Amino acid sequence: MSEPSRTMKKKWIKYLLLLMILAAFFWVAGCISTVTPPRDPEDPVTVYLVEGPCHAGVVLPKPQGGMVDFTYGDWDWFATNHDSWYHAFDTILWPTQGALGRRGLPTRDRVALEARFPPDWLKPFQASREKAAKLLGILESRFRVHEAESVFNSRFGLTFVPDDQGYWFLKNCNDTTADWLRMLDCSVSWVPIRLGLRLGR
Repeated sequence: MSEPSRTMKKKWIKYLLLLMILAAFFWVAGCISTVTPPRDPEDPVTVYLVEGPCHAGVVLPKPQGGMVDFTYGDWDWFATNHDSWYHAFDTILWPTQGALGRRGLPTRDRVALEARFPPDWLKPFQASREKAAKLLGILESRFRVHEAESVFNSRFGLTFVPDDQGYWFLKNCNDTTADWLRMLDCSVSWVPIRLGLRLGR
């Protein structure tokens, strides 16, 4: 092969790689669901969407004061820290043991709450007090079912229990959080594979 032909081939390979990177970027960007909170909820109360990179959850007010942080993930990955890169394949490619995570928070003060999360992870919005209380009751009951098998993970500051719902790429933490948000009368935009949640207005 002549030198000009090799140069041309290298250029085409570079263009192809660039095209693949751009396609991957737009595919991932297109897999972020927009969450629209309910308009004018009755007897509103502040709840929070936990909107982290590759992770999601909700923070709900307790009737007696304080808040509760709920999240969902793969048991091995989140509860027992088996999060080496090679575990990613079995975590997402087929259903694995799900984990429901819970953490009590003693305050409702926004500044104090934000200090307990990485920067910009907490996204506040208003929801019906009744709907928030109902979701809290459902998640507390779901947690208590397997509370005897609970594991505290000091890395996350969360207590995890095995969950009856399996975890994989078609039902991940973002999908589960989207289900919880819909129970608060939020609308969540559809995407083929949900890789993140973004709070809209």
